[in-house]
Amino acid sequence: MPDLQTKGVQSRAWLLQALAVCLVTSLPGVLVARAEPPSADVAAPNATVPPTSAPGALPPAWSDAFAQLASDPRPPALVRDTHYIVSNEDNHFVWRSSIEGRGGVYIGVGTDQNYLLAAWARPEFMVLLDFDQVVVDLHRVYGVIFLNSPTPHDFLDMWEDRNVRRVEELIEALKVDAPTRRGMLAAYRMAHFAVPRRLRRVEAAYKPLGIRWFLNDMNQYRYLVELFRNGRVVMVRGDLSIGGAMSSVAGAIQKVGGVARTIYLSNAERYFPYTPGFKKSLLALPTDDRALVLRTRARMSGAYEYIIQDAGNFKRWLDWGKMSYAVELTRYREIDHATGAYFIRREPPSSAGKNGGNPSQPPTTAPAASPATVPTVMKAATTPPSGGSPPLISPLPPATSPLSPPPASGTATAPRTEGPVTQRVSAATPPAPPPAAAQP
Repeated sequence: MPDLQTKGVQSRAWLLQALAVCLVTSLPGVLVARAEPPSADVAAPNATVPPTSAPGALPPAWSDAFAQLASDPRPPALVRDTHYIVSNEDNHFVWRSSIEGRGGVYIGVGTDQNYLLAAWARPEFMVLLDFDQVVVDLHRVYGVIFLNSPTPHDFLDMWEDRNVRRVEELIEALKVDAPTRRGMLAAYRMAHFAVPRRLRRVEAAYKPLGIRWFLNDMNQYRYLVELFRNGRVVMVRGDLSIGGAMSSVAGAIQKVGGVARTIYLSNAERYFPYTPGFKKSLLALPTDDRALVLRTRARMSGAYEYIIQDAGNFKRWLDWGKMSYAVELTRYREIDHATGAYFIRREPPSSAGKNGGNPSQPPTTAPAASPATVPTVMKAATTPPSGGSPPLISPLPPATSPLSPPPASGTATAPRTEGPVTQRVSAATPPAPPPAAAQP
């Protein structure tokens, strides 16, 4: 009969053998789990929040109405022969609380910023409008990439050099006419370097502030994908100063009984007077008491102010008929220190009785708006680098802001742009308004 010591040794040996068997049988699973790429859904804090479903398939009446959109003529030339394929407006987050969940139809000019804003506004339909055909074609490329990228990580990766040929093959396989295909290929080749760097820099700036947007929130990302999947995004070449395309958009929305809820103009109004075509097309847009107009205004420093105006208020100013330029309107902006956004609430003289003004006199100039207390996340540089390359933007938050992330050293930069405009202008010297056709 073995003694107690022998029994102890045998028991330990049996236990070690059992553990070894368990380890061997479970090891393949462990290895497989570790071999999986990290999840691109970095929205783990919101993982328990059920996603808001995007609208389903587009009704035939909507498809028919928006298939008939008219394009404006191409401009005779692009100022400085420049296409602006990424935005340099970086503090759109100050609008988030105002536009979140607006629904309706979203209308926007420019490039990447539209997806950020639309993911917050959650529209039922998107109209992406720009007078530069390259920007219009680039939005078509965005659609291809959204539909072929399951995650934000995949979306960014599709713009990198290693995937250029793959994206080109996806574009070449589309059932579109040859000029459209050529335009999409040219736009992708032009933009594939700048776009992911611009978007990664936005994430680098937003992350320290805890801002959720479509590239760090899977629910927002999937919403945009579903809009494309269900045919709820259209692109049209439109010149705001002419107003033909915008009038066509207004007619389509009215025909289907829709309402334009978010109208994003960027800083486009800076570059043309309020022409009859512009006024007519904006006044024709079906809006309601929840509809907002979003615009930016450049400071002398190159930073932007982010301005919100009730669409009804804007229409009353247009209907007043005595404004020629946006600067005559934006001087009445007032800062909301809680968010950093600016608001235009002043009524035109014809409506001044509502606010106690003198209907017989134009409004007096409002006091200069004080700087926002919410930080400027990124500031546009005004000096181009050597070699004739486009100017760059780099993180440069105000040192006095407690919310700003510290400036990064050696951070990769993306080509500077002036929002969606087709002019490269000095932030310190606003240009004289160009002819009506030279509008962003």
